[in-house]
Amino acid sequence: MKSTRSKIIIDGYNMICSLGILPGLGGRRALPVGKLEEARDSLLRLLANDLSEADRRQTTVVFDALEPPKMLPDSFRYEGIQVIFARNFNTADELIIERILAQKREADWVIVSSDHRIQNAARRRRMKYFDSADWFYDALPESEPVEDEPVVKSEEKPSEVSLEESSYWLGIFGEGID
Repeated sequence: MKSTRSKIIIDGYNMICSLGILPGLGGRRALPVGKLEEARDSLLRLLANDLSEADRRQTTVVFDALEPPKMLPDSFRYEGIQVIFARNFNTADELIIERILAQKREADWVIVSSDHRIQNAARRRRMKYFDSADWFYDALPESEPVEDEPVVKSEEKPSEVSLEESSYWLGIFGEGID
């Protein structure tokens, strides 16, 4: 059965900068080793926490191949979210645009990037698109509410305390009691 949910494509580093997870990334200045990995992990955890399971399965986050983890493949899943490193492209933007333009269907993708070239490609395919921060704060799909099991409260106090329980509490608080 085909999902009726939109496929969500997120420009990963664009969103990281828009949310302030790693400010200044756009300048490509030298960053301390590991900062990009921490920022990617932070973004993925944030999305995994905020998207429903069904929406996570429909979401792809594309990162430039800037400091990609050497131990990870070009593509993998994180909590259901598809993660892609654009290793065979100069930028993630190029990969995202190529995928947008390759689509025949128009209405089943949501593109999340503040990059105008990506937005223009989405507009040409009549896809929905959002600036990264606008999507995250205003248009992120709402998770289905999880119904908690009702807590059953006992109205009655226990009428008796077992000898073991009594001995335990007397051992802790009963010093000096005979």
